[in-house]
Amino acid sequence: MTHSTSNRSNTTTPESASIYVPLSSLFVSPGNVRQKPTRVEELAAMIDAQGLLNPLYVTLAPAKKGSPQRYAVEAGGRRFAAMNLLIVQGKLGFEAPVEVRVIEPEKAFEISLTENVSQEPMHPADAFVAYQSMVTQGLTVEAIASKFGVKVIQVLRRLRMANVAPELFQLYRNDAMTLDQIMALATVDDHERQLSVWNSLSPHNRQSHTIKRRLTEDEIADTDVRVQAIGLENYLAAGGSVRTDLFSEEGTQYLTDPALVDLMLGEKLEAMAAVVRGEGWAWVDVFSDYGFTERQQHSRLERSYLPEYKEMTSARIPLENKYHELEAEHEKAIDAEDWDESDKLTGQMEDIEARLAALKETLLDVNAFDKTIAGAVVTMDDGDLVVHRGLERRAVRKASHPDSEDGASPTAAKSRPDVPEKLMLNLSSHRTAAIQALMLGNQPVTLAALACRMAISIYNRYDSSNSPLKVSLTQSRSTLEKHSTTLATSRAAAMLDKESKSWLRRLPQDTTTWFDWLLEQPQEVVLSLIVFATANSAEAVQGRADGSDHAASIARALSLDMADWWEPTAESYLDLVPKTKLVEAVTETAGAEVAAAMLKMKKEGAVAHAQQHLQGRRWLPAPLRAVEAVSA
Repeated sequence: MTHSTSNRSNTTTPESASIYVPLSSLFVSPGNVRQKPTRVEELAAMIDAQGLLNPLYVTLAPAKKGSPQRYAVEAGGRRFAAMNLLIVQGKLGFEAPVEVRVIEPEKAFEISLTENVSQEPMHPADAFVAYQSMVTQGLTVEAIASKFGVKVIQVLRRLRMANVAPELFQLYRNDAMTLDQIMALATVDDHERQLSVWNSLSPHNRQSHTIKRRLTEDEIADTDVRVQAIGLENYLAAGGSVRTDLFSEEGTQYLTDPALVDLMLGEKLEAMAAVVRGEGWAWVDVFSDYGFTERQQHSRLERSYLPEYKEMTSARIPLENKYHELEAEHEKAIDAEDWDESDKLTGQMEDIEARLAALKETLLDVNAFDKTIAGAVVTMDDGDLVVHRGLERRAVRKASHPDSEDGASPTAAKSRPDVPEKLMLNLSSHRTAAIQALMLGNQPVTLAALACRMAISIYNRYDSSNSPLKVSLTQSRSTLEKHSTTLATSRAAAMLDKESKSWLRRLPQDTTTWFDWLLEQPQEVVLSLIVFATANSAEAVQGRADGSDHAASIARALSLDMADWWEPTAESYLDLVPKTKLVEAVTETAGAEVAAAMLKMKKEGAVAHAQQHLQGRRWLPAPLRAVEAVSA
């Protein structure tokens, strides 16, 4: 049904007074500075609900004999475009009267420009408060959405942001907070929690995803594998409550009773474990999350498989054929340097590998194991309960086979991470800087390292040191920064730079007087300088992950934990490795299901997803993980 913007009749009035003309008589002037109106949908809805609040400014078009007068719209192009949209929607008639003001042609450009550049958009905070006021006055969310041409979810989001803690809302109004940040804070209603999270984060660490993660760390997303295992409907039936994230495009729900989730999951896992124990295994362990750390507790015993039956062969062959097809496509993608396609094909190949492995596992001959020592693990995988049979506890293996490495078979080859040389140099440069920084505060370890170097210099006739004392210390910083573009901004580099500037201020300007100056200093000053110089000479840069780690002993003595010094970011790691490595990392920290979402993403999206789920988790790539001491 069509309607008009006004019921007034068309009259002729002097310039600057309003007249009403048919909408069909209007057209956009070539001189209108806004030639491409944008985002007119909301404006059209407001005109439909409230009428045209401001007139259009027009000039008279040259009249054609016998034709109706036409008007060129000089200012108000967006309003004119919005009314035309209402015609298309069937909400406005072609002949609907429109309020206009006729101006002289020589003033047209000036008025058009003035209207478009003088209208400063109001701060979004004012709009949020205005929506809140309308609700207070009795308007429903649906009515507000209809009046302003927006979706109901958009109104709900604005109302939620208007309800953020007043202190934080004022920061947003004063432009001391971004829209993404206030949206993240608005995911929960608790003002005290909002303030606590905001104040606990340093200014440089208040990214929206960090805020959101901290706000929801005591809740469980409905996408979590634990929720899939127990079933959301079962959780609700057991009295659990949920909170919907209005700012999630997927409508993510958060389970607010994690203790109930853990209880229900534990009961489900234990029920499965009871069945497995009935199979006669020596032991059955239960893990809700069977990740990297948990897997290190067990090793797989030698396995025997039953003959493949006809149905199994029929299922296996098509999968293998598909795998070979994908393998050929993958090689073509690599040759063409199409990395997105390569990552996508790698994900598909890995999925087929997993399905083939699962098929083979169904043929496992469980009766071939020595069940006096063999056991099983009951856990989850992608929300499904799974059982890993035929395992041995490594602690038991190590006790009975002391000569084997980590309790594994003596003949088993130790796996090494596949790390490109350039990335290995980058990561080990960060590790070197962290070792140097720790050496500054640990005189015993540093002096021991220096004494060791001196002993090597004395007893190694091939030592090429050219110092008068035959001890050579070389500043390694330039080498480290050559291998890592992010090293200069690291915490370790900042600590070393601070100490360096301190010594430059203390040492005399004339280097020829340094020896005499040091003779006059207390012994602790001399030792501190030796420690500083020795630390700066340390270098643990490696080009190969399987190369000799000559800094391992110092790292252990310093109790080096690289999670204190390095974090995976796009610049430091995530952009430098293929997407498969990102999936592996997120699988370790957040589970296989969270990681699986990355398989369908392009590299840029996968990097952002990985950074969100790795930040603050103290995850490290293999080259930066602590090296265990080797038994003598």
